[in-house]
Amino acid sequence: IYTGETNKEGFFGAEVPINGSYVVNASKQIFVKKSEEFKSSAEDGEKKFVKIKMQREPGYDFEVTLAPKRDNPDIQVDAITGAWIEVYNNTTKKEVLNLKDHPDPDFDVHFDQGNHYTIMIRKDGFLTKRMEAYVNVEGCILCFDGVGNVQPGVTDNLSDENSMGVLLANVELDPLFDGKTFTVENIFYDLGKATLRKEAKKSLEGLALVIKDNPQIKVELGAHTDSRGTTESNLDLSKRRAKSAVEYLVNTLDVSPTQIISAGFGEQYLRNGCSDGVDCSEKEHQENRRTEIRVLNIDKTKKNLKTLEEIRIEEEFLKSIFDGEVDTKSKDEVKEEDGLGGQARSPQEIEQIEKEIKAQEERKAKEAAERAAKKKKDNEMQQAERKRLAEESKMNEQKLLAEQEAQMKMQKEKMENEKMMMEAEKKRMVTMKEAEEKSRVAMEMEKKKMEEMNQVEDASKRAKEVEEKTMAIESEERKIGENGLPIYEGDLTQLEKKPEQSKTIREGGEFMNPVSQRDKYLEFKKAKDPMFNYNGYKIVVHFSDEPISVDSDVFKRHTDLMDFKTTNGTYLYLIGDFKNEEDAEDFLIGRVLQMYPGAYIVGFRNGRRLN
Repeated sequence: IYTGETNKEGFFGAEVPINGSYVVNASKQIFVKKSEEFKSSAEDGEKKFVKIKMQREPGYDFEVTLAPKRDNPDIQVDAITGAWIEVYNNTTKKEVLNLKDHPDPDFDVHFDQGNHYTIMIRKDGFLTKRMEAYVNVEGCILCFDGVGNVQPGVTDNLSDENSMGVLLANVELDPLFDGKTFTVENIFYDLGKATLRKEAKKSLEGLALVIKDNPQIKVELGAHTDSRGTTESNLDLSKRRAKSAVEYLVNTLDVSPTQIISAGFGEQYLRNGCSDGVDCSEKEHQENRRTEIRVLNIDKTKKNLKTLEEIRIEEEFLKSIFDGEVDTKSKDEVKEEDGLGGQARSPQEIEQIEKEIKAQEERKAKEAAERAAKKKKDNEMQQAERKRLAEESKMNEQKLLAEQEAQMKMQKEKMENEKMMMEAEKKRMVTMKEAEEKSRVAMEMEKKKMEEMNQVEDASKRAKEVEEKTMAIESEERKIGENGLPIYEGDLTQLEKKPEQSKTIREGGEFMNPVSQRDKYLEFKKAKDPMFNYNGYKIVVHFSDEPISVDSDVFKRHTDLMDFKTTNGTYLYLIGDFKNEEDAEDFLIGRVLQMYPGAYIVGFRNGRRLN
């Protein structure tokens, strides 16, 4: 029904029919394969969850950090990033890891027990590094050619029986530059001879790999002697030794002659003080008999773009020829077996043997090329199938993620819509409540205004009645005599209590003058009551049953505020002074109602309210 890969969280999804029995087969490198059965039913709903726990196979996780090689461990260096990292399993003949332009300075790879791996690390500006790893081979947990062994007890990251665990390593790359030198260890010669020892050939094989893995470099192989013998003979001997090593690299180990030259330096550059006349041990003299490599030139345009897998296939093919997998012998080997330097065979016989050897080599090379082509085709098909499965898995995963995102989006939109509806309903309720409150306040104010107007009307009627009675009384009191002056008909005995008034009345002063008496009276009343005898229109901004404090906000806002007590005891607080009602109405609408929504206009005539 479904084939694919899990994502980074270990999750995958597939659609299956309801009411069926199914098996999930899980497999992954370095884990034991496992199967899990399950059944789907309508009761499960839309999803059925299956959890599979996988167990690690025996083996090791090799975790590596890359850094430049340094002479002093106290020197601070930056880690190496952007390297091309490859791992090839020579036992299974399969590529394990291929990280090109790796952005991190570290990587990890899993090693299965009983396998031989090749690790190659390439980075511009550094010598290509090749390591051979043997995992649980001949009693060694993890052995590296040229690196050393990892034995039990060195790390605490292994299981009890060392069957699995994590092994950590810092791998240093040699910086590459013109003039760089390094010594090839174990390139030894017998005293006074230029013949390579057996152990020297093994070291030269490693050097050949370094040179072939770095096609951009051209090097000088320099041979050095000890101080014993003459200077001339030592110089000649060193040149012959260097030439012998270079010829072995070129003719036997297939190193390009354009990449290497030989040089002999004799006893010019001794490593220690064992010069002529100095008594030294054989070990000290042996130290001076050494071979050094010096980088002459770096051509950055020459790069080995072959993959490690392609390189190893070619090397295995050449090794099969040199190791005698076919019955081939060189011309020199034929001579050596004759014991007579080749003189026991005729030139025709030797030529025939060489033809047979060449034919066998060509046939073997053709067969190896065919095998390599077939293997490459098989690998390409496998890679294409893996790519197809990965793309299919990715599409399924993207489809599942898209469906999940769509569901989440729909759910989110639904929640947002519900939230918006709730907020709108809440806002509507608040608006309704505010409108109801405003309506209630307006009705109360209108009611209060009507009550005030009724009270004012009643008070106005009563005031008018009182004023009419008062005027009638005053008219009676202000009777005029024959001399044209008012006649005082009151109790004259009371004037004794008011000497000044008595004097004025008796002497017929200005108080007895009707006009003067009226002006004095008006000034006196107006001083006590500013609203006395007022004609015009004012605006009521506040009214209450009790007087308000002079410290209230109404008094603080208006310097022209006046109070007016109605006949029913209500206090009105007035502002403005308008001759006609239209001006008062414009001011009320344009300025006052914004601050006092319940304000209204009141008219006065001779100090009495008109409305």
